[in-house]
Amino acid sequence: MKKRIGPVLIVSAFFVLLGCGIPTIFTIQSSIKVHLKEETKTTARYTVSQGASEELGRIDPEHGPKILLGYAITASDATFDGFSSSRLRTAFEEKAGKAPYGRHIRSGAYADGIFSVKDAYDNEYVVYPFSDTSGGTFTSPNYHVMYSDPTKALITLKARIETDVVLEYIKDEGIFTVTTTNPLYKNRTNDELTRIQQKRFSSIQSEDADVASYDPSDMYVHLFAAINISQGDFTNIYWTDIAYLGSIRI
Repeated sequence: MKKRIGPVLIVSAFFVLLGCGIPTIFTIQSSIKVHLKEETKTTARYTVSQGASEELGRIDPEHGPKILLGYAITASDATFDGFSSSRLRTAFEEKAGKAPYGRHIRSGAYADGIFSVKDAYDNEYVVYPFSDTSGGTFTSPNYHVMYSDPTKALITLKARIETDVVLEYIKDEGIFTVTTTNPLYKNRTNDELTRIQQKRFSSIQSEDADVASYDPSDMYVHLFAAINISQGDFTNIYWTDIAYLGSIRI
């Protein structure tokens, strides 16, 4: 005798779908861009659209927006001048996912890079995450800088989420420092940013894995940043576009 399993399968499938839940998507209009460029210091500004107020309340205020910081080393300050913002965005999305369905950047980026991009001559430039003098790795889920409010107050526009981010090269020590104007953003590093493998920017060699081109008399560090929001009342991972913040001669 044949068994009647059709209704059982249908009921089972129904409860499986209920258990999975419906994806809840978080997305806002926000960006990080260069605000002020100086000889040894770059200030970037993170801004959020006025229309994002309701969405911001869904973010976990103890684990709010995070700032991912990256660098590339070349022998020219013009290396990335020929890359449009859309070209860099596409390259970043290959690793971080296409909005609104992002992916986290994992610790393997310290070996393979956050992302890479090729120029018209097929030269490849790899962007790596900063480490620090303690050898820390700053990838998923907290990255280099994180908004964290222990009072758990709802995140709002302006002073409560927007911030300036200052990256400064300390030549005597061969390191970068990172500071924010919004005190709710906490530095996850020891504020002595280095290259991968704890190498300082003052000790660059042509054979180093993170050096794309080399001229001992003329070296530049190119700076990149992106904002990640991934914890709260939603199921996706949000990224801003990757921002090129210019270069600093070292």
